[in-house]
Amino acid sequence: MKKVLVTGGLVFIGSHTVDRLIEDEYQVTVLDNLEGQVHLGNVPEYRNKRQNTFSVT
Repeated sequence: MKKVLVTGGLVFIGSHTVDRLIEDEYQVTVLDNLEGQVHLGNVPEYRNKRQNTFSVT
């Protein structure tokens, strides 16, 4: 499994990027300063898609 870091992964474009990467079986780490229009509702959804594929820093 490839690993990838997504900066700004909880805002609109970043969250869609994270969706695609998880679908493509990447292990995703998100780095976000939480200053944009954050989609925190996505966090539980990401974690449930695949175990050990998503973390927020």
